[in-house]
Amino acid sequence: MTKAITYFISHKEYRIRMIHVLMSVSVVVALLYSVSLYSVISNTVAIQRVHGQTQSLNTLVKELDTSYLKLSSKITPDTLHAYGLEEGQVSFFISRNGSIGRIALRGNEL
Repeated sequence: MTKAITYFISHKEYRIRMIHVLMSVSVVVALLYSVSLYSVISNTVAIQRVHGQTQSLNTLVKELDTSYLKLSSKITPDTLHAYGLEEGQVSFFISRNGSIGRIALRGNEL
């Protein structure tokens, strides 16, 4: 004798269960959407902040370049001598012929 166990699920219980599943899936999708939206907004704000910092640094570099060019145009050999700087003598140099990196004494180069 074979016994069969059957479950009778009424149409009403099935409908309620499906509504719960659909509501749960909807809540999960809404949470994923909100997290993704927050990520996009925070990345956009960070990019704008970095862009602003880049522009301010570019402005600062341009100002420093301008002041460097103004100061370097004022430097002459006479001003260097006034500060006690003199032309130096070359005692060692790096030879760039056959063997790179070899140091030669002045007067003994090949």
